[in-house]
Amino acid sequence: MGDRVRALVAAAMLVGCAVPPDALDEVTDVIDVRRIEARIEVRRTRDGVEVMRLGVELAGSKLALSAQTPAGRLAIDAVATGPGVPITAMLRAERDGDARSLAITNDLVVIGDTAFRLAVPGERDVVVAELAAGPISAALREVAPYRDAVVARLAEAAPVFVAIGLFESSSGGAAWPALDDPRDLEPPGRLADDVVGLGMTCSSQIRCPNQAPFCVTVDHTRTYGFCTRACLSDAACAVDGGVGRCALSVRDIPDVAVAVLACRVDCLADACPGLLACGATGGTCLAAPGQPGR
Repeated sequence: MGDRVRALVAAAMLVGCAVPPDALDEVTDVIDVRRIEARIEVRRTRDGVEVMRLGVELAGSKLALSAQTPAGRLAIDAVATGPGVPITAMLRAERDGDARSLAITNDLVVIGDTAFRLAVPGERDVVVAELAAGPISAALREVAPYRDAVVARLAEAAPVFVAIGLFESSSGGAAWPALDDPRDLEPPGRLADDVVGLGMTCSSQIRCPNQAPFCVTVDHTRTYGFCTRACLSDAACAVDGGVGRCALSVRDIPDVAVAVLACRVDCLADACPGLLACGATGGTCLAAPGQPGR
């Protein structure tokens, strides 16, 4: 984390694991997402058989994604240049012996002797149509639903999903496909009337959803905390009923030695989303000790 990012950190809190021991046994289609230092590992198993494996690793400014999916193998190398900035990436996919590759350089894709600009809708659609017939598009569609789960744990991984977004035409305007993990819709242990997502009350017996996977508490003596996610800017921290700020230094994340910049929820007119309550100092929404969010 550089000095510029450190300067954004306005508060420090501790984090604990919020996945109850039996959470993975409650479903037969298990999606297991883990952060180990600057790497995300995803394994999906159905009835005990692995059906998908995905890894995203950050080394300096470079990102590497590898995936084995039902649609074939996918590999992406990208330079992490930040949200809204053109990227340089190489995509490679293989299925049943059919191997294809595609290079993106500063928002340009070259097909044959012609360069197409991804920022221009009509030109982007030509690229999408070219991909549709081969293994790249199918593999991108398989990986796309894991976007939020990966980026919520490693915000720097966002640029690699810019390349994954090539499965989508500019005219479709569809949202990114949601991860079909039932525990994201109804997290095990969720309190009645709590809102799933950033700011949800959590504990060692209340699982956070994949889009806000870190359970943050003020200190290790507190039973309850709130769910948050990794971020690089306030844009990743929007939350209903409150103001999300990318200004929280989260420590004690299992398998991660460094502090992670994450979303803080600020009180808005002395109100907080879900079951959170406005803290006595600092204007931060917190889970009240003893009585969650009350």
